[in-house]
Amino acid sequence: MEAGLRQGKELRPSFLAVLGESFGYADAAGVANPGNGDVCVDIAVESHSRGGFTDFSLDFAALPLGWRPKICLCARLYDIQGGEQRMVARVVERMRWGEYLASLANWRVLMGLADPVSDERFAKILLLAGQRLKRKIEASISSA
Repeated sequence: MEAGLRQGKELRPSFLAVLGESFGYADAAGVANPGNGDVCVDIAVESHSRGGFTDFSLDFAALPLGWRPKICLCARLYDIQGGEQRMVARVVERMRWGEYLASLANWRVLMGLADPVSDERFAKILLLAGQRLKRKIEASISSA
């Protein structure tokens, strides 16, 4: 599984492995004689963010700004033989506000020494996004 669009920040290989495990599909290059109904799916990590916070300061007030960790995945489903596209799907998974705000209460995060989200939490978001995208793909296949 490749890192997707190759723009901006790339996911680490360990996160790509988590994403690959969430799908569990065989590699299309290993299919020697594809049949008429065989399909292939390309999966891309469109964007991802580990979250953060800052403030917008004016002379008289400051407005806190925060953004939650999120992952955007895209998939393209197409016939292996003809290359005809069957569907395109996109999912965006974000950390819940309550969970994110609780992670900001850590002193290391407040001092800028740690990310607002740990690797384990980010992997959980990635896994949830992968599972949602897999459900969309399989629903499209079963309805065709």
